[in-house]
Amino acid sequence: MIYADNVVNITIVGPNARLRFDAIKEVTKEKEETKFQTEEALTLVLPVPALGKLAEILENLKQQIEQQQTEQQKQLAEESNKEKAKSKDKK
Repeated sequence: MIYADNVVNITIVGPNARLRFDAIKEVTKEKEETKFQTEEALTLVLPVPALGKLAEILENLKQQIEQQQTEQQKQLAEESNKEKAKSKDKK
C-alpha cells in the first residue's frame, strides 16, 4: 500500500496520463503559519481513457458524498426540531 496526502498534478503525455502524488514528510510551525514539507510518494501512469473512467468514478463518488451530507443535515435538523418541540411542551 502507498499512502499519499495530495494529488500534486495530472499531466497528459502522448497517450498516457501521469498523476503525481505527494506525502507530508514533516510539519513545522512558525509563528501563526504551519508549513508542510512534502516528498513525492508516487507517480501513476495510465492510459488517457482510464483517466476518463477515473473521472467518472470520482464524479459518482462526489454525488454519493453530497447525498449523504444532505441526508445527515436533514436528520440533524429533524432531531433539533424534535428537541425544540419537547422543550416547548415542557413549558
